[in-house]
Amino acid sequence: MENVKTILICYPVHPVHKVVAPYHGIPGKGTALRTVFEIVESLNVTACALVDSDLRSMTREGMELLLNPVYEEGSDCVTSIYARHEFHGTITKGIVYPLMRPLYGNRVRQPIAGDFGSSGNYAKFYLTKDIWDTDVR
Repeated sequence: MENVKTILICYPVHPVHKVVAPYHGIPGKGTALRTVFEIVESLNVTACALVDSDLRSMTREGMELLLNPVYEEGSDCVTSIYARHEFHGTITKGIVYPLMRPLYGNRVRQPIAGDFGSSGNYAKFYLTKDIWDTDVR
């Protein structure tokens, strides 16, 4: 096994914690995100990955890429970047990305991606914002 740069080792994590919460309020991602952030806050979670339920390409390695920068490097938010054909994602590339870059001062290439990693502090910060009962959520 010469020139091996990465070795992945699987091991079970016990006990596995499952949180089940009733879904109340206006349906949508905003309400679901608020519920997840409230759970993150109540459990004092260090790192959390959120993945759209219809995302089929997520792997264990993908979860590690979302969580490790938060858990090990202290990042607050980690988003994905996807290799796409040059004509795919035109709304994101042509409208959303150019508007988001000056707003946040960072190059967030997939600002409306269905998967991201966040710190517990990130969740707590956004729970304090007065947006959750508005149309903006």
